[in-house]
Amino acid sequence: MTRWIEETYICSFRFADPSMHSTYRDCLNVGDSVALLKGNPNDDLLDVIIVGAGPAGINCALELNESRIKSLIIERKSTLGGALEEIPSPIPNLACGWFDNGKTVQTGLCDTAKRAGLNVVTDENIIECNLHEKTLRSANRTYRATSIFLATGYRLKQLPQSESIEQFSNDIIYRSGPHPDDFVDRDIVIIGGGESAYYEALDRVKTARKVTIVNRSNRYKAPVFLIRQADENPRIERFENLELVSASGINSMEEITFRSTTDGAIKKIPAQKLVVKIGYTPNTELFSGQIDMDSSGHIRIGPGCSTSVAGVFAGGDIVTPGFDRLAVAMAHGVIAAKAIANYLFIEKPALDPNKLQSSGQKANT
Repeated sequence: MTRWIEETYICSFRFADPSMHSTYRDCLNVGDSVALLKGNPNDDLLDVIIVGAGPAGINCALELNESRIKSLIIERKSTLGGALEEIPSPIPNLACGWFDNGKTVQTGLCDTAKRAGLNVVTDENIIECNLHEKTLRSANRTYRATSIFLATGYRLKQLPQSESIEQFSNDIIYRSGPHPDDFVDRDIVIIGGGESAYYEALDRVKTARKVTIVNRSNRYKAPVFLIRQADENPRIERFENLELVSASGINSMEEITFRSTTDGAIKKIPAQKLVVKIGYTPNTELFSGQIDMDSSGHIRIGPGCSTSVAGVFAGGDIVTPGFDRLAVAMAHGVIAAKAIANYLFIEKPALDPNKLQSSGQKANT
């Protein structure tokens, strides 16, 4: 039986950017209470645990609220929004509005979470789990649930550590949104063969002296129309089958050295800025060996964001098939919530009638 008992939890939510603190306090004050379980955690069985408080996780909780199903969101960071605060550039592809950057979306997300009274615990890092048993363990306690929604997000892939590269860290950029002036009349090298690398090249070539795109292989994830646009621009050059070796310069980056992956030949390319667009890694290592994934660590999902483990659902940037867009992550949350409700009240055998009633649902008699 699910037992929801109110206790005060001092929220430690903070934005990385101090300028956001006043805005953030308007939507979720430090010291606000959230509903948590107290007592022996091993005696408390939750209906739903959501791992990750990004757009997918929050949307899932909102939709579960609509079905009168209480959920507990567990977030390892001290802020809600997942990777939103790391997006520096405008977000023009959400139908609900135009957003200058990810933090503006994050502010709205926090406000909605507060208004809806979502149950969230932050700064809680899950260090062990058993998806088949629906248990999650942090350093503080063990959580048990009937159903779990995984929305743990991603992290950007970084260049391999190298002393010759790291000394030019100020000239290496992973997210280029806040640095438009750094590219004016400069030679820029972009590493990557995906969509983001080509969008970056087509954007930066407007002010840069020259843009060079370097791909480690001859396989491309970028759509053909983007590659053609790049090829048609005389100030964009691209190379394939090259791997990064080193960078050099006196006070700042001046040249980057690459090695051919086919014949070992060395190629030096002038560059004052290096933009890295080599993809991202899903935060799914904790679930490895327990759930069906592809070779890159993305969780395979079926209808309703279902996974290979009954009662476990997944969404957002960690799943395949998928598409790394905010709108898709939000949709996954809603779709998963509907599937979770179906699992709890139709598919799950031998449900406790008291548990159904405690969640606001009537048991079939």
